[in-house]
Amino acid sequence: MKKLLTLILIGGSVLISSCNGKRIHISETNLGLDNTGFPVNEKFFLNGDPFTGIIFDENDENQVLFEINFKEGFMDGPVVKYYDDGELKYKGNYKQGEKDGPFEGYYDNGQLKLSGGYKLGDRDGLYKGYFENGTLKVVSNYIEGKLDGPFESYYENGQLLEKGNYKMGELDGPFEKYHYNGNTMESGNYKLGQLDGQFRKFFETGKLEELINYKDGRKDGPFFKYHQKNGQLSESGSHKNGNREGPFESYYENGQLKLKGTFSKGDLVGPYVEYYEGGQVKGSGVVNILPKT
Repeated sequence: MKKLLTLILIGGSVLISSCNGKRIHISETNLGLDNTGFPVNEKFFLNGDPFTGIIFDENDENQVLFEINFKEGFMDGPVVKYYDDGELKYKGNYKQGEKDGPFEGYYDNGQLKLSGGYKLGDRDGLYKGYFENGTLKVVSNYIEGKLDGPFESYYENGQLLEKGNYKMGELDGPFEKYHYNGNTMESGNYKLGQLDGQFRKFFETGKLEELINYKDGRKDGPFFKYHQKNGQLSESGSHKNGNREGPFESYYENGQLKLKGTFSKGDLVGPYVEYYEGGQVKGSGVVNILPKT
């Protein structure tokens, strides 16, 4: 409780000295609450005049839940939110009705949950999120409300989960994702939010699962898939504009050919041959695709 009183005293003195106005309960206003229990950001009038002062809320035990500074009808200045037990939940700042300046959020055990900044309502600058045990969950950067620059995310044990780069809110540049054991799960390249170039996917063991080429977000070029057990080739073929196109082969785990044929615009067409695992022909035929009308 000593910690709670200190927080309220510090938060309250800043708010009161900054507005030098009235202090009223949220029930005395017509302000709605959002899904977090915080007042909706809208201009507030009291007795016909834009309100300057503090609006607060409290629970049935008279524990303060939030305190917000208003100036000329808009949220302006420091804001603080608390859990029912008095632990600090959030602190930040508003300017003329918009979030502006640094903010921090906390778990109910007092551990930092997130930190970052706003500039006139948009996230701006370095952002960090944390697991409840205190380990880093994500680190990224914002410019004018959009992700921009390097980012990393982590598993709760501290192991890297993802790393890449954003440009104007879109993934752009090399990207990697990792299994919980630290082995690479995926690696590729993005161009303004679209996969572009070679994309690799790996089994948890670290063995290659598939290799696919992309162009402007569509599969385009050769692809290869592999069996998990022994790393043998499972499929090989090609894509064009997102569809399978051209010669295709699939294989059993022992390396024996399973199917051989040709694709056109995503459909198997023309002659094909199927094989048993021992190498004997299982069947063959010709696939004719009727033109679409």
